[in-house]
Amino acid sequence: MAVLKNPPGRPPASLSCSAPWFCMASGGPTGAETWNGRSWRTMKSPPGGVNGVSCGSRKTCMVIYQSVVQSWNGRRWRIWRQATNACGGPPGLPCGLAGVSCGSASNCVAVGTQTISQEPVQNTIGFFWNGTTWAGTGPPGDTEGNPAAVNAVGCAGQFCMSAGGSYSEVAGGDVATAGTWNARTQTWQDVSPNLGDICKLGVTTCTWASLVACGGPAICVTFGPSGTLAWNGSSWQPAPAVSAGRGSNLGDVSCGTAFCMAVGYRTVAGAHRTLAELWNGTTWQIISTPSPGWASRARNPGTDLLLARMAGFP
Repeated sequence: MAVLKNPPGRPPASLSCSAPWFCMASGGPTGAETWNGRSWRTMKSPPGGVNGVSCGSRKTCMVIYQSVVQSWNGRRWRIWRQATNACGGPPGLPCGLAGVSCGSASNCVAVGTQTISQEPVQNTIGFFWNGTTWAGTGPPGDTEGNPAAVNAVGCAGQFCMSAGGSYSEVAGGDVATAGTWNARTQTWQDVSPNLGDICKLGVTTCTWASLVACGGPAICVTFGPSGTLAWNGSSWQPAPAVSAGRGSNLGDVSCGTAFCMAVGYRTVAGAHRTLAELWNGTTWQIISTPSPGWASRARNPGTDLLLARMAGFP
């Protein structure tokens, strides 16, 4: 693992790379910067910044702004308010997009929640970017249950995985839902894990996975309140990370075609040190990171280590 020069200004809190020669990160004097393989360059930030940015190419980056998508085409930002607005129902009820991910320049998916009546009827919603424009996909994954919500999505190539939850009368509470997206056929398939009742019914649905990362149709991992789970292309399996002691945390993850890397921090003698773990499809293992002194100077060591995600290199 190589240590790269940090971007100027504020440390990055979000980063996405489509190739070794292109990354976009939050931070710096304007709130957004790009990496060209050699150096960082400040760029114009869109309204709200680029936290949660996802890039499918140098000319395709997406971010959620005020519950709708805004895109970067290599020259300017555009807000897709009419194309990706999920808030057409009664005011004050759950609506809007929770996440967006790009697998390529012609496959980005945004997911969220839409309330369509005062009863209320709360459904999941998805939008698909085909390289030119956004269009609705229909509900991601399982369409049963009310209320229902999708809170995370991860894409790779022409494949995406969504994670959410919905109320089940049989379980007497919320159950986990998940769906796979095929950009070629533009269809969803339900692949919900059987986790039982993940929480009793409340005003809104609860979350079993707050983060989804995929390297392809046969490798995804989820982080969240239900622990770490792995998708192997046909089923979900528990995938608990290696314990790094008390005061440790893994806060972000990214996957290649045959592995995933999770990053965060561990606490040593009262100070945070960088932590990285590698998933090989079967187990996690802790791997070496840059020097502890470098890590202790970071406000959030895990975000600096996100640079290791570039182009899928561990």
